[in-house]
Amino acid sequence: MSNIIVIEDDTLLGNFLVSSLKNAGLDATLEVTGTEALTHIGLDNPDLILLDIMLPDISGFEILRRLKRSASTQNIPVIVVSNLGGREDIERALELGASHYFIKANVLPEDIIDKIKETLNSKTGE
Repeated sequence: MSNIIVIEDDTLLGNFLVSSLKNAGLDATLEVTGTEALTHIGLDNPDLILLDIMLPDISGFEILRRLKRSASTQNIPVIVVSNLGGREDIERALELGASHYFIKANVLPEDIIDKIKETLNSKTGE
């Protein structure tokens, strides 16, 4: 079972995403701050990360930068799910190493789950 960390400061949305992922047969946990998430990632080495950009302590861009610069985390796929929908924000996240970018207002949980499964399957070569 794949291990996914959801980094989302809106606990209602975060818990909804975790529940949706678990219903799809994926193991997921929620972190609401960037600091907690980085600690969890360092200890758990997840298979994939769902990342919000606007967090209360460290921006998602900074988390993404740190993950992709570290040899131990650089190969973990990161899918951004954010309210930021400007072209510059999307391009910045992709340039920093995000594998995909969803705008919260324009995406259904099923779309996120499909992209997660596609990403995990391509990661394992299935």
